[in-house]
Amino acid sequence: MTKQELLDFIRKSFTPIDNIPEDTAWRDAVCMEARASLLIEANCTSERFPAFMKCGRHTEHGWVYKFAEPFIVATSVGKGKPTLLHWHFEEFLIRSNRVLVTDTGENLDRWTLDVKDEILIPTNVNVDITKFREYLDDDSQELAGLNNNPSMPHREPMASCDLMNGFKEAQSEFNRKYRSRFLLCQAVSPYKTPEQVCYFFDSPPDIFEPSKSGKLHLSQFHLSKEDDLNEWLNRLREAVENHPSEKNQDSANPQRWSSGQLIHWDLTQMVPCSIFNETVPACYHYYDGWYCSVYPFKDSRGNVKMQLVNQYDSVQNKKILLPVTTWDYPNSFQDKIFCMPLPQEQQPLYNLDLLLKPETEIVILTDSVELADSNQRNAPVGVVFTSFICSPERYEQVDWTPLEEKEIYYLVSNHSGTAMEFAILKANEVRNFLEDELEIQLKFIVVSVDYQERRHGGFATLDELINHHNNKRPKVEADSLMIVDGEDFDELYCKANKKIAELGLKWWLPDASGEQQRLVNKESDRRMRPPYLLRPFLLRGEVSMLYASKSTGKSALALSMAAAVVSGKTLFDEKWWVVPKIKDDPFYKAAYPYRKVLYLDFENGEGEIRERKIDFARCYWPHPKNGEEWQKCNGNLIVRDMTSAEVKDYSARENWQDIIAMLKEAEKEGIPGQPVDLLVIDTVSKFIHNAYTPRMDLSNLINKVRGMNIAVLLIHHEGSNKEVRGWKSVTDDMYFLVRLFREQNEEKDEKTSEKDEKTSEKDAYNPKTLKEPLTLAFAKARSGIEAEPPFVIYFDKKWQVHVDENINREEYKNKEFKRIVDNYSQRRLKHDDIYPILGISHGTYFTLKKNVLPKKRKH
Repeated sequence: MTKQELLDFIRKSFTPIDNIPEDTAWRDAVCMEARASLLIEANCTSERFPAFMKCGRHTEHGWVYKFAEPFIVATSVGKGKPTLLHWHFEEFLIRSNRVLVTDTGENLDRWTLDVKDEILIPTNVNVDITKFREYLDDDSQELAGLNNNPSMPHREPMASCDLMNGFKEAQSEFNRKYRSRFLLCQAVSPYKTPEQVCYFFDSPPDIFEPSKSGKLHLSQFHLSKEDDLNEWLNRLREAVENHPSEKNQDSANPQRWSSGQLIHWDLTQMVPCSIFNETVPACYHYYDGWYCSVYPFKDSRGNVKMQLVNQYDSVQNKKILLPVTTWDYPNSFQDKIFCMPLPQEQQPLYNLDLLLKPETEIVILTDSVELADSNQRNAPVGVVFTSFICSPERYEQVDWTPLEEKEIYYLVSNHSGTAMEFAILKANEVRNFLEDELEIQLKFIVVSVDYQERRHGGFATLDELINHHNNKRPKVEADSLMIVDGEDFDELYCKANKKIAELGLKWWLPDASGEQQRLVNKESDRRMRPPYLLRPFLLRGEVSMLYASKSTGKSALALSMAAAVVSGKTLFDEKWWVVPKIKDDPFYKAAYPYRKVLYLDFENGEGEIRERKIDFARCYWPHPKNGEEWQKCNGNLIVRDMTSAEVKDYSARENWQDIIAMLKEAEKEGIPGQPVDLLVIDTVSKFIHNAYTPRMDLSNLINKVRGMNIAVLLIHHEGSNKEVRGWKSVTDDMYFLVRLFREQNEEKDEKTSEKDEKTSEKDAYNPKTLKEPLTLAFAKARSGIEAEPPFVIYFDKKWQVHVDENINREEYKNKEFKRIVDNYSQRRLKHDDIYPILGISHGTYFTLKKNVLPKKRKH
């Protein structure tokens, strides 16, 4: 399928979902309760369980525990005009029976109301009805004919079978109300939270971690036993009419409910777990218009081991997608549904059976299972929509391996209360994970949806939501539809961050989904990309210093640095001393082809400056010589001869305006209107023309220039102690402090004659002299972002890294790439920040990372 064909398919057939915020915190709370309930059921007959409850008494049938409050329930017994009996029970029993099936094939409940043995295990049909007396209130005893008070009228005793049926109904209500065993035990045991239950039974308190399920075993949703949808819906209407919680509700008219609302109601009865032998049938994967309640996850053989069920809270106007699994009980044919994901380290991708088909050519990945399922219905042959579930940002909880070796598009769309800007942030998060962990590279389909929403608050019922959606159908904004690759997506990502920042916190906090808040919090905690002009030394808004002893070549190197900043050429290729691209510079509002540098030379006159530019700057200009681009670069490197200027201390406050004026004047030179990016001061001693005293105001001048988002490079001399000459506290303002020196001169006497100094100073800038190796070493790095080890350089037509002739330069550069990426990653820089710093494209970075970095463990 071509790119245009894919765009046409999305334009014509894309099916949006609702914009109800999804609440993963609510989902996790439900799943944690289900997890605790499963642990309790799995361990309820173990030796440790009494210690968990910290109370109870043992009987021949099992352990008996007292309700925190009596369990009270009303049941209807008898035919014709049924009698309403009110039951009350003080205790419940957990049977210790190994087998929970009677000789007649009847299931026994392990968890039961504690009553007399004759009721609990009847030996014949005619149970002694007086045994029921203590479980009924006074009025119910009278109605059942069990009153032994001579002063009250006496009724005929009720048939034992009717009373037994009444008790069984009470038992059923007990199991329905306390289908969450955690809810039952919470009021009795000292372990009051699901997390405490998990810790007690040595299970991690994370819904996506494998749980110790004891003798309970994961089953599957058996599709062979199911009836068609209409039969299920008819049974549901009857169940709703008879359900205690719905009988007195004005909205409880199931004959008028849609299929979607009926299914939704049934699924609600399974939260956080079901009673025995309930199921989520295949026919529930049904679309009522645009709405669907159930999404089946299939394994490679097509078996349904897990399903997601949609639950909507009309009061809070939010929804959750709950994972549900079904579990078999030992020595029984009973099973039970728990709102839990699969008990394995990694969750499968949605539509896994389709992903594994050989004819699958294109995979469209989205963060919404609803979107994946809805759009798979109309997908062309060879196109599969897929999605995933996991904890926020815990993408390692998903098995991504089926995506390897496939063409993958990530669908970026606003939905479920998440605005487009946040959808882009989420897409970037997924991209970084897949690239880093599995070397999977994504393309992006961007689809913005207009939900045409004008109302505030929630909907009274699910049907109201469905009707609202049908009447005001979401529309794809055709102008927004696009397919982009990595670098174009990075531009969208930057724009999204800027828009979120412009809108401010007040815009999103009151009504934002939890996912939006998480993404904003993460972005705010993210380490900002260093605004390098020359990595890893010169940054916007910061001052760096290059210092060396006299006659070393520091000014020659500084001039080459300035030239590289202007042209964008690399300074030291093998060490990745590179100039990031202008398009990746957030400070540029207008696009300029080259950067601009103002170089204040206090050491050399016009003639020497011209010669040095020929030797050390033009080697970084683009070809051809004197061409248009060459001229632009030459014009943007503005070197001022400060030897002819008035001698003054430019650090003095009264002279600051002279520096500001020179910066403003430089805007007119080179490319007109372009501001200065880098200010070079060569050297500090001539710049201040004074002794180094605490009254020197260099720090405040530097801060003023930094405030203009200009990088500052100071060239300074080295003292006899191999440190910066003069006032040491000036280095407090330095972001980076780099020393240039010759190893063979380290042990020589620093005190040379004035004649020798002048001779050596002249020779220092002879390109032939600079062929001798020099060492470049970081003496200080204020931020800790860089961990650059010393390395040896020399000048031969341009600056180069000195590498042993037996070492392959490409391998050397790749090792440096690995070191740099590892260092940046440890310091919380993301891959979409690292590749712009290194001055390369997203595709080049991805290829390098794939070839150079060690392979990660496959997830």
